[in-house]
Amino acid sequence: MSFLDVSDDHPLHDAIVWLSRKGITTGWALPDGAREFRPQNHLTREEVAAFVYRMSQKGYGQIPIQADESSISFSDVPEGAPFAEAIRWVAARLPNALTTDELFRPHDVLTGSEFKAILDEFCGSDADAALGDVSSESTHVITRADMAAVFYRYAGSPPISA
Repeated sequence: MSFLDVSDDHPLHDAIVWLSRKGITTGWALPDGAREFRPQNHLTREEVAAFVYRMSQKGYGQIPIQADESSISFSDVPEGAPFAEAIRWVAARLPNALTTDELFRPHDVLTGSEFKAILDEFCGSDADAALGDVSSESTHVITRADMAAVFYRYAGSPPISA
């Protein structure tokens, strides 16, 4: 899959295309059938839940596959909402990273400190290397480009055909 907003010379081309080829992202469909990745968009909490969920389904991550998510619910994530399954799945497996009592805050942008907490649980001892130069400050807002770079580094920066 190619994205209109990710040219061949884009600095994260390989990372974004690899995520797409692995089925971790499909980006946004445009009315004409083309797709965009929107690398500069701020990453939301629900989007990172979906990315972590999909990465783990492809065999990445150091989180327990078995966990009881049946009792997990958030008053701001109704059943059938986009990413609801991924949110519950991640909340059951990364309880210290994204959950906040009864609210998940799915549309809030992801901060550097929240992303670091996710990576610490998801990547284990490889978290700092995967984070690279992406800021883990609580004032930094994570972009989709940041996420692509981090997960691609974590995967070992494989060839985009892999």
